[in-house]
Amino acid sequence: MLYREAGQFKTSYQADSQIFPILQDRVAMLALLAVAIVVVPLVASPYALSAILIPFLIFSLAALGLNILTGYAGQLSLGTAAFMAVGAFASYNFIARIPGLPVLVAFVLGGL
Repeated sequence: MLYREAGQFKTSYQADSQIFPILQDRVAMLALLAVAIVVVPLVASPYALSAILIPFLIFSLAALGLNILTGYAGQLSLGTAAFMAVGAFASYNFIARIPGLPVLVAFVLGGL
């Protein structure tokens, strides 16, 4: 975060290498996640969900996958975009060919 609390000392390397080592950061992230899971689906319009939020989450997932592969494993992947394209095309085909299929079910089927 943008600050460091004084007086919160770590006694092990594992405790110091946490993603959010400060208690206030963990509480803030849990509160932000709770708002994202509970409030956003209740308040957002169908347009915001289908045209903004779902593509944002898809691209975020692709970026996290590339970050893990290139940042932690040190490998370069040229097939990630192809796998994402095949899954997206399969999801589109499921939605186009099966009337009334929910979008999330189509995403799961496209992933399979």
